[in-house]
Amino acid sequence: MQMEPFIYIILFIVGFIILIKILRDYKRKKINEKMSAWLNHNKNELLNSWGPPSSVFKNDDGSEIWSYNKIGQTPGYAYRVSKDFVNIEPGQQYTITRQFYINKNGIIYNFRWEN
Repeated sequence: MQMEPFIYIILFIVGFIILIKILRDYKRKKINEKMSAWLNHNKNELLNSWGPPSSVFKNDDGSEIWSYNKIGQTPGYAYRVSKDFVNIEPGQQYTITRQFYINKNGIIYNFRWEN
């Protein structure tokens, strides 16, 4: 029995999965570094750098949550169904969210992100 091609396919799949994990972890690390750099800074510094937030939630204790949202879209695609007809599939929209938690003194003390 010849198992060599099967082994190469398995090794390729395992390598691809490892590469995806490495890239995902790298992205997480970079986002965390960028956002954690704002910890213990005044909200006005963030405002001067990032501009006004998409939304602000004010808590009863005087603290705030600033949310920066960006809408993105994956690429769509088209494929030919017949000689005279092309089907177009639009891309999917997604939201990138970056939130900063600000205490009543205007100091950033935590953050959260999605996507």
